[in-house]
Amino acid sequence: EADILIHEVFWPKAEGAWYPAEAIGDEAAQAVLTSPVKGIISAVLVPPGKRVGQASGLLVIQSPELARLKADWLSAKAKLERSEAELTREQRLFEAQAGSRRELEAARSETATAKADEEAARLALEARGLSPETAGAAFTVKAPKAGSVTAYKAQLGQGVEAGQELGSFQSASAAIAKLELPLPAPEHWQPGSITEVRKADGQRWKAQVEGTPMTLTADTRRLSYRLRLLGGTLPLPGTPLEVHVPLAK
Repeated sequence: EADILIHEVFWPKAEGAWYPAEAIGDEAAQAVLTSPVKGIISAVLVPPGKRVGQASGLLVIQSPELARLKADWLSAKAKLERSEAELTREQRLFEAQAGSRRELEAARSETATAKADEEAARLALEARGLSPETAGAAFTVKAPKAGSVTAYKAQLGQGVEAGQELGSFQSASAAIAKLELPLPAPEHWQPGSITEVRKADGQRWKAQVEGTPMTLTADTRRLSYRLRLLGGTLPLPGTPLEVHVPLAK
């Protein structure tokens, strides 16, 4: 009985403490939202943090540039149709010996030019990821995959340029807990070590240390760790977490 009491009281016990962390997504699952045309944001369809399916609309941009490109294509398309009709007419007249070869060749040249103009106008829209047949004066920024907007960098009514960053998108839940620790580093924390991560509502995960930092962060002068959450329903990016860090025995 005395041996048992001594064992329970004096056996070394691993101490630990909970440190604040943040849920982040894998870099490969992150995307930047942009618009291929300039215009004005006329609607925000989905708030940050709400999960959406692939190709769901996120932002609507009213674009005079897009309207001009669509008008150019419609004009070029109409010109091509007239040229083709004229070429057909000249071909019939020439075969009936009621028209000249010179007029036929002129009609062929006009049709070739009109076809090139229509193709150029079509490519101008397709280069922006738009179908000429369905493009209009408004462009909808869509979700690249299933996921959620992490943050918008543009507001309703703001004018934006083509290629400007409008926000960030996370195509999966956050599988990484980012943790910064002051020196000294946990002595027995190596890549592959398993620990616990928890959320304020009581949800917990097992987490695996992905790597140990070699240097301090430039801004906070701390050690930055990445831990991969194992199993369970993953949190949204930006969710505050706590990581259990082992200390000395």
